[in-house]
Amino acid sequence: MKEVAQQLELSTQGVVAEVPRGLSLASTAQLPSVSSLKKTVQRVRNELRGAPANPRNLIELVLPENYKRTTDGELFLLFDSGPEEQRILLFSTQRNLSFMEQCDHWYADGTFKSAPPLFSQIHIYNSWSAVQ
Repeated sequence: MKEVAQQLELSTQGVVAEVPRGLSLASTAQLPSVSSLKKTVQRVRNELRGAPANPRNLIELVLPENYKRTTDGELFLLFDSGPEEQRILLFSTQRNLSFMEQCDHWYADGTFKSAPPLFSQIHIYNSWSAVQ
């Protein structure tokens, strides 16, 4: 069941329904309750997709591959200055950069309040293009 649970295209209910197929009636009777099976599937998937542990400093920060790309698979981490205390990370997509390149105006905001704990500041850029 744990191997089937790793197939993310199946729903939790789909995995639970798949497990008894091919088992004898006696084996099926020995299975845990449906709610226990669902919890097992969800636990396996959380381990598979779970967020990495919070690092203590920027040197320990390691971004897994799935955090470097958008859900469409487009590269999202465009720059990482590397594991050092004064680390800089640049998140965007090439498509967004191309859009900004064509815009007449860029608006930037730097804030200290909403920066994640390991970072001192975060900058956000928006762009606007006049319609001709």
